[in-house]
Amino acid sequence: MTVLRKTFSATALLALALSATAASGNPAQAESTPAEEEIPQAEVKHIERGDGYVVIYPASDTPPPGEEADRIPTGQVDDDEVVIVANADGSLPLGLEPAELIEAQKVVKENGGDLLGDEETFELLEDHGIEAEEPANDVVTNQTDDAVSSQALTCNGFVAGFNRWGTVTTGSGVFGSPGYRQYYQFSPDFAWTQQLVTGQGIGFEQNTGNMTRTWYGLGSSYTGYTKTANVPWGNVLANPQFRALTGQVGAGGQWCH
Repeated sequence: MTVLRKTFSATALLALALSATAASGNPAQAESTPAEEEIPQAEVKHIERGDGYVVIYPASDTPPPGEEADRIPTGQVDDDEVVIVANADGSLPLGLEPAELIEAQKVVKENGGDLLGDEETFELLEDHGIEAEEPANDVVTNQTDDAVSSQALTCNGFVAGFNRWGTVTTGSGVFGSPGYRQYYQFSPDFAWTQQLVTGQGIGFEQNTGNMTRTWYGLGSSYTGYTKTANVPWGNVLANPQFRALTGQVGAGGQWCH
């Protein structure tokens, strides 16, 4: 028991070091963003407006390297308008066109919404003649979905960066709504030793004339434990993004949304 207490004490010190390395990894700061004057404006290739939606084509899938947030110039957006955030390669979430996405959002909301898992959602859309696509990620994990949660979630593997943020992985498109908050959870895999991993997830906040895209801190989790958090999202249709860091080499696991 003495050895175990010492192990957790050292790990707790590592948690403090990770929090100092990435302030937004602190759960207490999950709702905070940098001061508005410090947030850079995102480079946007194109903005498309249609019936009930605004499509933003940013040059990058996330804020610039080293930045915790950026501002996407959406222009005025009505409460009932959906902001669709394209991927950097120009593709839209689920591989659909804007009008198809609006129809898909309507179908999903009328048939269970957040209670549907990914497989159920794709089957539902297919039944309504909508052929959606899942994003491709190269990161894999040996952890099963059941080891993370029994909820209807979409899960992906991740590799945590050593004392820096690791590779960003992308989840399936999420249909938001006014006031909606996006759920994230992550759990480090078992490796050589117990690992402590800090995670961040992308969220959105609509302001007058622009939308703030932010890496929100999700907190830290030990190997074998699951960390959960909700981040602002709103009436946005976009792909969730996740990244992680650790103070030990070889840490990875699974994140879900």
